[in-house]
Amino acid sequence: MPLWRRDLVLGFFGIGCYNALQYMALVTSSPINVTLVASSISVFMLVVGFFFYRVKVRLKAALGVGLSILGVLMVVSRGDPAALLSMNFVTGDLLMVGASFCWAFYNWLLVRPGARPDPQSLEDHWIHFLFVQIAFGVAPLTGLRYY
Repeated sequence: MPLWRRDLVLGFFGIGCYNALQYMALVTSSPINVTLVASSISVFMLVVGFFFYRVKVRLKAALGVGLSILGVLMVVSRGDPAALLSMNFVTGDLLMVGASFCWAFYNWLLVRPGARPDPQSLEDHWIHFLFVQIAFGVAPLTGLRYY
């Protein structure tokens, strides 16, 4: 895959989609809820790795994700498990789930084998890498309306 295509995809998921969905989520959801939903990124990392890259989920990783989710549930419920049954989700919460998936996919694209050409290559210089990602990532953000 040519570098510009790789950077286009990375910019789209990491800069564009993640930020656009996060900003849209903040229109209908509270910053605390958005932050708590964002903590699900570890779950999505395992899911994306398993389904898209055939990476086996190790017991330690599964336990770590489980502990993280348990912590979030404790914070959200304020220690009262019955409170979980009365939770209401708003559109922003679901948008943040989408943003978390995009961020997990972006991270897997960064580290998958063969994703990065020779680091000595002038084309793969970090400034080029960052600039192109930002340029491609800003495009989805230009149509957003901030309320």
